[in-house]
Order: sequence, then structure tokens, then C-alpha cells
Amino acid sequence: MIAKTVLTALMLVSLLLAASEAEFDAVVLDLLMPGIDGFEFLDRFREINGCRNTPVIVWTNKDITAEDRDRLKNSAQLITSEASVGVDAVLRELQLCVGAT
Repeated sequence: MIAKTVLTALMLVSLLLAASEAEFDAVVLDLLMPGIDGFEFLDRFREINGCRNTPVIVWTNKDITAEDRDRLKNSAQLITSEASVGVDAVLRELQLCVGAT
């Protein structure tokens, strides 16, 4: 169990380090990433200076509860289920967030 915890922490640190070193127009986030808590990632992502205003679309298979929505409401521009919204709808939302290219 210790090895899994260390690996998870390293993955989270790697993702956040990459986010701090690059500029993103937007992020599509699955809350059910293997070994990483999507909520924790989003909270820490928002702490990075260059990522505070980056649009985030939560597109996940997780059953979103009212408590989850409340936790995400100030951090994500859109919260939706992969089962109810296809990739085309997510791409349209991305275009709205960052403008058509």
C-alpha cells in the first residue's frame, strides 16, 4: 500500500509540475483518474498562478452528487457526465471557452 501511495503522489506532483510549466487554453478533467483524486488535482491546479483562470470542463463517469457539484461550482466551467454528453458536446464547450481556432 505504501508503494501505491508514493506512486499516486508522484503522479499528482508530475501533473501539477507540468501544469506550472506550460500554458493551457483549457483543461478537460476526469475526476476518476487512476490513482489520483480529481478533486485534489483541481484544487491544487487552481493554486498555480497561471492556472487560476484556465477554463476547466469536468467530464467524468463519476456519479456527481449535489455535494460534488457544490465543491466544483467555483472551479469548473462545466460539470457533465461522459454517459450523458458525448465528445462533440465537450469540443463545442471547449470552443466556447477558448474561442474557435
